[in-house]
Amino acid sequence: FIVTAILVFSSPQLPSTTVAEFNDGAVSSSYGLEVGDSIIEVNGKKINIYMDMSAAFSRTYGSDSVNITVLRNGEEIELTGVKFETYEVAEGMYSIYPDFKVYAKEKTFLNTVHETFFRTISFVTLTYEFFGDLITGRASIQYLSGPVGTSEVIAEAARSGWDSILYLIALITINLGVVNMLPLPALDGGRFVFLLIELIRGKPINQKYESVIHLIGMALLLLLMIVITFKDIFFPIY
Repeated sequence: FIVTAILVFSSPQLPSTTVAEFNDGAVSSSYGLEVGDSIIEVNGKKINIYMDMSAAFSRTYGSDSVNITVLRNGEEIELTGVKFETYEVAEGMYSIYPDFKVYAKEKTFLNTVHETFFRTISFVTLTYEFFGDLITGRASIQYLSGPVGTSEVIAEAARSGWDSILYLIALITINLGVVNMLPLPALDGGRFVFLLIELIRGKPINQKYESVIHLIGMALLLLLMIVITFKDIFFPIY
């Protein structure tokens, strides 16, 4: 939260979700979207900040249209099948991107706190959604990075400036916290599961069994780290 706060406070402006103007050749303007519309929902997902909207668009995977709810002159209006331009996020996988520019919000203290809070929530949500995509096959293990891949990303961020570095630090910090709370052996989330089982059973689990499970979990995590490091070295995506 602290790193995200520094990132937000150091940003020159805060993007809103209100359409300011359309790009040349924009497609969405032909499907009911208008200048001045504030986007508050995309495909059923509530939009609080620009980061939410951008993430919702990027998760369309293969579709060139979305259902959008906008706030127009104080009235909520539903727009179905709004089409956008697409881009290739991976081989054979496409997503859409906003074909418009948005207004900047006034950088008041309250707006900055609001942005910090919801941007932190978005970081956490994106991490859980990514792991969900890994389980369902919508995302590939090639998008996981170990120390080697992370160092390359950090180097690239350093060339881009301090704002990119702060963004990356916030993302890594939150990702580590979220991963640590996953209900997997050898992680704090796994330990919490055992405590929950003990609470339900009314008696502790045999320490020998629990230790073996955590040991197996640690071995699998180390194996995964080796595989990811191998991938980062021989099959980098950067």
